[in-house]
Amino acid sequence: MNELSGRILAMAEASTVEVFDAMLNLKGTVIRTSHETGDIAVDGVGGCVSFAGNLSGFVYLLMPERLAERVTCAMLACKRVEQAEVKDVVGELTNMVAGGLKNRLAKEGFDSRLTIPTFMRGAGARITVQNLSLAATNIVQVSGGDDAVEVRILARRMP
Repeated sequence: MNELSGRILAMAEASTVEVFDAMLNLKGTVIRTSHETGDIAVDGVGGCVSFAGNLSGFVYLLMPERLAERVTCAMLACKRVEQAEVKDVVGELTNMVAGGLKNRLAKEGFDSRLTIPTFMRGAGARITVQNLSLAATNIVQVSGGDDAVEVRILARRMP
């Protein structure tokens, strides 16, 4: 898409891998990247954090339900989880990934503020994407299974 999209792709990758390693003791490996600008499919659970500044947009963290349960167990050191715990952990992971991206963007001159995370759950749902100037997607496989996390950043420069 453009050079900034490429830098954001690398920033999002670093933030995601750091969060999964530090908070969950799980290794994340990027298996695919893109600058996809199409609608977002939601088949499982996810979180979204908005950021606003001279670059404004959204950070989405999407994953299958079973991976969400596994990362929740990893974070809470338990064997079984309730849906409320999954919601809290997915929201917190989204917030941490977005926070890492925010800090990296600030070093590049893009100061911003973050919203609190929004949790979503869906099967065959779609989020319509419009009015953006850059997009970055990392598909991160999480150690210990075949499931992957999709980290999608959609943004536009503000006047």
